[in-house]
Amino acid sequence: WTGAFADGGGSEDVALQAIKTLSGRSLHPVAQSLHRTLESTPESGWRLQNGREVAHFGMVGRFACGEAAPIRELCICRFAAWEEPDGEFRRLGYAKPFPEATGSRPLPVADSCIFLDGVLIALIRFTDEIKPDVAALVSGLERSGVTAVLLSGDNPAKVEAFAGSCGFRHFHAGLTPEDKGSWAAEYRERYGPCLAVGDGFNDNLLFGASDLAMAVHGGAVDLSKGTDILFTGPRPSDLIRLFAFAGKVKRSIGVSFWVSGLYNAAAIAVAMRGGVSPLFAAVLMPLSSLSLCLVALWFIRAPSAAPRSTAWRFWENRGCP
Repeated sequence: WTGAFADGGGSEDVALQAIKTLSGRSLHPVAQSLHRTLESTPESGWRLQNGREVAHFGMVGRFACGEAAPIRELCICRFAAWEEPDGEFRRLGYAKPFPEATGSRPLPVADSCIFLDGVLIALIRFTDEIKPDVAALVSGLERSGVTAVLLSGDNPAKVEAFAGSCGFRHFHAGLTPEDKGSWAAEYRERYGPCLAVGDGFNDNLLFGASDLAMAVHGGAVDLSKGTDILFTGPRPSDLIRLFAFAGKVKRSIGVSFWVSGLYNAAAIAVAMRGGVSPLFAAVLMPLSSLSLCLVALWFIRAPSAAPRSTAWRFWENRGCP
């Protein structure tokens, strides 16, 4: 707690109930984590009158404690949102909470902030639990010749620590959704076609600027209908298996074209010599289809291909297999 709340001058329980109510209106992972943390907070007299979510900023809601009580405005936003000259923080008319911060007196370390009537009352810090095989995923991509770049809107110090623990050699922090989209275009110039992986929050511009987009399942499905793939598996390293499976499909398609071309060339040559009867042609047609099925089965059935309980789903409207 900061300001008056830090010295017990405010009602923390009442503020916590309002934070719990407002954060519960969002599907964002940070808001959901905050809401779960406050599930045991007792009810208070605060009632949410209206609330709204602003992309890449946070949530703003107006509360009332009773018919005669004044309206209070509660804001849950990302840390350092006040640094954007044309951002939502400035539109709300809030004052910068740390005007004295300089190089010798840096900003405190936090992830999110709570403002009540434009005054900072709390700073929030979150800890991340990294899934065990994330490092294996990053190293596996590098071994496969795929350059993995971490793009994040979080605090640079936090992103640097996260990137180091996961093995990312390239990372960028403090990015806006527009920055992510611009970086996708730069990636394509440097490395070639790119796959964007995100949870759907603040990633739509990144998805649109990439050759292929994968949304990670976790409450953001409705925000990711424009993606090519929805990833639902518990292990991030399954992405390596997807690349292996896609490679086998690509090879099987190439070989199928060769088989089909040779098959048809031979059949046409025999037909032109008058050696194909209607009955023989009727037998050759299903054999042609069967041969392509066998080719696909031969190339795709290897152990490194996708398992039966596949961890991804291709959107049908993209015409993907």
